[in-house]
Amino acid sequence: MKRELIGKLRELAADCGSGSVLHRGSSFCTRIDGERGRERACFWIQLHEGMVNFQGLGDPASDEVLEELLAGRSLSEWEPSVYGTLDLSDAPDPVAEEFASSLITRYYGVEDFEALEFTLEEL
Repeated sequence: MKRELIGKLRELAADCGSGSVLHRGSSFCTRIDGERGRERACFWIQLHEGMVNFQGLGDPASDEVLEELLAGRSLSEWEPSVYGTLDLSDAPDPVAEEFASSLITRYYGVEDFEALEFTLEEL
């Protein structure tokens, strides 16, 4: 699934000519929507202007996973159960790709690439 996800992020970046999955210096945003768990709870992730915004889950077990994924980085914004923002403006694209992939598979627990919906939005 990781390979498919990264391929899709790179494809969308190429489609809009931004040259980066984080759309640095671009007016575009990649949005990923999905559902997790048996409850089919919805979540979202946005990649734009060097940042990854995502829906926070706000439960202790998920917070522990998120802390591992951050690997020493700090969220610039965090509203538990609402959203978080990770500034990766100085990081290379592979770091953003890995973080987005890990959010989907480890934080949200999604195993099926087909369960994700990707949109490219101009802001």
